[in-house]
Amino acid sequence: TLPARSVEYTGLRGMPIPSSERPFARATRGETFTDASVWLFTAEAEWRALSVTAKRLTASGDEDAGILLLVHDVTALTYAQRERERFTAMASHELKHPLTVMIGNAELALELDDLAPRTRERFESIIAASDRMLTMTESLVTTSRRGFGGRDELDDIDLRQIVLDSVASFRATAASAGIAINVRADEPLPVAADGFRMRQVVDNVVSNAIKYTESDGEVRIRAAVDGGEAVLTVADTGIGIDADDLPRVLTPYFRAAGAKDKAGGTGLGLGISNDIVRAHGGELSIESEAGVGTTVTVTLPLAEPPETVAPLAEGDPS
Repeated sequence: TLPARSVEYTGLRGMPIPSSERPFARATRGETFTDASVWLFTAEAEWRALSVTAKRLTASGDEDAGILLLVHDVTALTYAQRERERFTAMASHELKHPLTVMIGNAELALELDDLAPRTRERFESIIAASDRMLTMTESLVTTSRRGFGGRDELDDIDLRQIVLDSVASFRATAASAGIAINVRADEPLPVAADGFRMRQVVDNVVSNAIKYTESDGEVRIRAAVDGGEAVLTVADTGIGIDADDLPRVLTPYFRAAGAKDKAGGTGLGLGISNDIVRAHGGELSIESEAGVGTTVTVTLPLAEPPETVAPLAEGDPS
């Protein structure tokens, strides 16, 4: 047998793998395994990451049973993951201080005796939103490493209430920008989900709709049961997305030219929301036309058949 031209390692700049424990040797012994991680230092002095799977093949005809070895080069994916973890760690660190300052000052303001009820309500909204953001930043690194799935703990929650709470937190922002919010959510939407992550999804979608809608525009939000699914639709009359850009809007860090001109952002929100929805067995889809508006639809499987109740008072436009 010719000597290998590359050395196999346990990790990037890690320890060499003993020859008997290398994927090919294990497969030769008849072992099966899935996505074994191996790093190569090639003869060209390059580090390459491989994912190796060994599957057993059943015998057919005159052929004996064997092992199929599948090798995928995942170098680019691995480095992209490392870069995402580096970015999220940096973002988490940088966001904690200003958020803590915001919460502290808002809490001090609430101690004043002469606050008007409406002003007190707004400071309480600032604290609640900042607390959610602080929780989010503290979980950024862990979330990045597991791919933004967020399905560690699932509870039976009412998606309708999450939608109404989210919309309530954005009403002041929309009103100050001259944007009308029209909401209809008349029935319970029981889903098995991580409530914090679902709020993150709804906040992302609703805030985008407001952010990219001009003054005197409208954001229409509908949440209802359709068959065995909970369906949330957020439609705006905003700047829309060019047809060439639409297939890329869920790609991390991508921002359409029109979006860059209208408002700031990282290009991460929709991609993260899509990952969360898919991890919960749902689907996020986007329809848009430049200059006309955008519609984002989120579907999730129902946890149980909904009960019939009277519509909520919040149910219609403000």
